[in-house]
Amino acid sequence: MKHPKLLVAGAGGLNGRLLLKKLAENNIPVRAMVRNKESTKELENETTEIVEADLSNPATLDKAFDSIEQAYIVTAVHPDAAAYFSNFFQAAKKAGVKHVIKLSGLGASADSPSEILRQHYQSDAQLTQSGLDFTVIQPNSFFQNILGQARAIQRKWRFGMLLGEASQSLVDMNDVAEATVRIVQDKSHRNKIYPLTGPESISGNDIAEQLATFLEKPVRYKPVSGTLAKQEMLAGGLPEWNANALVEIMELFATGAFQETTSDLENILDRRPNRFADFVTENRAVFF
Repeated sequence: MKHPKLLVAGAGGLNGRLLLKKLAENNIPVRAMVRNKESTKELENETTEIVEADLSNPATLDKAFDSIEQAYIVTAVHPDAAAYFSNFFQAAKKAGVKHVIKLSGLGASADSPSEILRQHYQSDAQLTQSGLDFTVIQPNSFFQNILGQARAIQRKWRFGMLLGEASQSLVDMNDVAEATVRIVQDKSHRNKIYPLTGPESISGNDIAEQLATFLEKPVRYKPVSGTLAKQEMLAGGLPEWNANALVEIMELFATGAFQETTSDLENILDRRPNRFADFVTENRAVFF
């Protein structure tokens, strides 16, 4: 394998794994950065090597950046996420990296009601003011979030979301990963901030209607309260800070403030991004 010039941090998460898959399809050598190499051995292949490093420990990052020209970072929801991003940017600058791509979030702002989006605003600013060439991609929520409810849909033909009656311009993770590959390959995307959405704005009822049509079953949508959503997250073992932060951002989605669509993703991909119906078709086996 050629020596990788691209580092992917957060490679063990779903966004990172999808990006590695797209990079491999394009025969782009990559170094995947993970916290635990032993538990992510399956990521290693002909185009991907694995390096163990920890964003909370800057001393471990030097080896990850050795001979790297471009870097991509996504992190999980965490109270120290802004500090993790900062450590990464500083290590990239120290190593002479030419370009950093950051996965942020649509609506990142200093005065957002969402702690997650305030964190993203802070770390977006850290990157854009770092002196590094950058690309910040700010996707809306993902189609893939519905997959967590596939079992309930299979068994009871219903699902719940903390979206109320609002619509949201959800986006396919696969499209975002493909767009990231284009950004890696094309220098014209440097020093840009891209808000990324799907091509349509859909509600929980729209999702239920499309699932019902596709599955030929009476799928129903039920809005969920923040209190119930938090209880379920905590019961599933999620830390309280994470549960609070996720409920907070979902309650913001339920205001309808995230229904606007943008053309940035279509422009990067040079095609229409996937609609929810496309996503359901591709994931047919999951719902049966």
